[in-house]
Amino acid sequence: MLDNLSMLPPELQEKLKAMPPEIRAQLDALPPEPPPRPELQHLLRHLVNVGLITEEREEPDDANPALTCHELVRERICAWIEQQPQDRGEWTESAIRLAYAERLKVAFKKRRHKDINAALQMGSRALVYYIEARAWDHLGDFAGSLVTSTRNPRRLGTLLPYLQTAAQSAPEGQLRWRCFRYYADALQFGGYPDASLPFYKQAAGSARAAAEAGGESSRQAWGDLSTITGNLAGALLMTENFDAARQCQIETAEASEKAGRPAVYVIGSELEVLRIDIIQGKDVATTLVEVEKRLAQLKAWWEQHRIGKPVNEAPNKEALFRALIAALDIASEAHIKRKGWVFALCRLDEALEIMRELKSPEVNIAGMRMNRANVLKELDRLSEAKSELEDCLSLFKNDPAGSAMVLSSLAGLFYKQGDVAQAISQERRALALREQLPNPRDCAISHYNLALYRKRM
Repeated sequence: MLDNLSMLPPELQEKLKAMPPEIRAQLDALPPEPPPRPELQHLLRHLVNVGLITEEREEPDDANPALTCHELVRERICAWIEQQPQDRGEWTESAIRLAYAERLKVAFKKRRHKDINAALQMGSRALVYYIEARAWDHLGDFAGSLVTSTRNPRRLGTLLPYLQTAAQSAPEGQLRWRCFRYYADALQFGGYPDASLPFYKQAAGSARAAAEAGGESSRQAWGDLSTITGNLAGALLMTENFDAARQCQIETAEASEKAGRPAVYVIGSELEVLRIDIIQGKDVATTLVEVEKRLAQLKAWWEQHRIGKPVNEAPNKEALFRALIAALDIASEAHIKRKGWVFALCRLDEALEIMRELKSPEVNIAGMRMNRANVLKELDRLSEAKSELEDCLSLFKNDPAGSAMVLSSLAGLFYKQGDVAQAISQERRALALREQLPNPRDCAISHYNLALYRKRM
């Protein structure tokens, strides 16, 4: 280091010459200073230009684009870090996973109302990174909204092992009962509602114990319990445990009140109780009156939101939107039960108008359109019904369960038209999809329909 004093400024040369020999010897023993590193952005730009890194921007002026590297670059990075571990800095594997998860979660939220399939792909990767990083406290509402938005059993099937790990590994208390709920949600929407029940019940038991114990976290526990029991009610409904599902919805409303949630959440649970009453055929006329009363209240709050007035009973517009759409759907179910097809169609059209007003993605509207098609079929507006179902089939192309439902409805439409051969063909297509899915009840429906159609031949 001191061999080339002539390269140093004159004043520093004099200071070094005046040092005691032992100090100069120590300085000479120091390793040479590494050359300055090239500027990072210049290196990244070079790798992008030669095609070793691809760059994706949300907007043209996005200052923080997503970068994906070629496998060759990944190998060289790994080799470099192996030789220069100090370059990791604070970036442990868990920290890197967490950083990726945070970025992908933001992308999921941005795209979920624009391109749901791309959003779910990003959200699924974020969930895996969070769990691999053991970042249980980061899952929050994101994990629940991701799982309940994913209606594709195959995608949920890939997430099940990770969610099971989370349920088994999260620390006792709120984090664990929430992870049990996420796992149960994935089982339910992945086509295993029976298997989801014990995990919902375990989550509910833990949350209820914490809520009833009182203390600062009591209200939060009641809020969690209302979500858990509401989702448990859905699983019970899928397994045709109607009385138990009804009781769960009553408990959900009670938990919402104890959590201090706005009235819209309580009304949402009350409406689900009325939906079960309609399914069970309990005095549908009286039940419809109760549904319409709550629907009128929700519509009044919705109008207040539309003109910009605050609504204390429903401050969250998204929650109000979901409750209003559910109320319109339940009202249409009541009219269908009474064979009031025109009234049912009016309620479905109202729901579709609101969903389109908020620019909901077409794939989110497809379920309501399928219900509308089935009502149109009963009104003998068969060409309109067929057009709706064909549109739904294209929208459900990435959802085998949804596609099977549409194909089965198309089969029913052809059967009504007297085209039995086409009805059998469509129902066979539905059955082929359902045989790849875990729920045997849907397969049984297709087998029953095929038997009915063949009897007509």
